Amino acid sequence: LANHHVAVSMELDPGAEIVLANPIQLEQVFLNLISNAMHSLNMIQVRSPEKRIVITARESNGKILIEVADNGIGLGKAGERIFEPLFSQSGNQSAMGLGLSLVQRMAYSWDGDLKAKNNDWGGATFTITLHKAQTANPVPE
Repeated sequence: LANHHVAVSMELDPGAEIVLANPIQLEQVFLNLISNAMHSLNMIQVRSPEKRIVITARESNGKILIEVADNGIGLGKAGERIFEPLFSQSGNQSAMGLGLSLVQRMAYSWDGDLKAKNNDWGGATFTITLHKAQTANPVPE
């Protein structure tokens, strides 16, 4: 990200640290969303003085909401089509268009969800909703 001059900030709620998900797949989800944001930022012209990605995590009603937002090109007219297998708007010839479809499928496999929307300030926000893992009760002495 530094090589692409992208500023990254994280706003993580300490109560949003444990979720019900496969940790390796969750890492793949974040890498995909952040990589997509970086590619979106690389496609913008001189529209914004700073390329940025903001990652937030917060608890809401027993669920964890994780957002990856950028100020790139946004979803355009693609809308929900971005989750269709083989759909790509990156223009990258090596892109297979499977990333977001697989990311959404992983979120569903954890009984979660993945949504996307355009930001009012430009770019897009991807929101993953996951169940909060219940911490074990301490063993009484």
